[in-house]
Amino acid sequence: MKMKTIGIIFLIYLPIIGFGQPDKSDSLTLKGLVHIGNTRRLIDSIELIRNNERTILFSTDNLGKYQIQNLSRGSYRIYIKQFDYDTTFSLGDKREKEIWIFLPGTCNVNEQIANLEIKQGQPRLLLIGGIAPAIVVGQEVFEKRFNLKYYDFGCTPPDRKCVTDYNKVVFNYLDKAYGAKWRKKVRKDVIGYSDGK
Repeated sequence: MKMKTIGIIFLIYLPIIGFGQPDKSDSLTLKGLVHIGNTRRLIDSIELIRNNERTILFSTDNLGKYQIQNLSRGSYRIYIKQFDYDTTFSLGDKREKEIWIFLPGTCNVNEQIANLEIKQGQPRLLLIGGIAPAIVVGQEVFEKRFNLKYYDFGCTPPDRKCVTDYNKVVFNYLDKAYGAKWRKKVRKDVIGYSDGK
């Protein structure tokens, strides 16, 4: 009798158990990549705006990847203030939507700046490292001998092409001023060096 009662109670509550669960059909995911010029990097304070009212702030990881889960169907905007980027899209039937964002690279170093720094007697050789700049034993001897400084942007560099263009001007300057002597002693991780040997 006890088993029969439990079975009847189970049958009564089965529809509530089965259909009373939260609707997962609106649990949608948005993911993608953000490229800045030729690089991918951390970007914070990205706004995801739903139906022009609710804002979610999110960031990418160090490789420019992002993922936002548990979104609902509707119209959205992605807005990145520092790049004046604004795009709209809809989330609908697909459980997952991927959006890749391509932003113009910023060139706070370029050929003109390289020429200016050379004229001012302050040329640099630019590096793109990781979270912490790498220092190579003996680099200070090279810097003193060839009257320049190594500069490492770390993990938030400008566009790689800008860095390469800057360094090529400095390479030409060093060739004219010192011949090929500097090439034997330079750090091999200087951006663009291995391209122009």
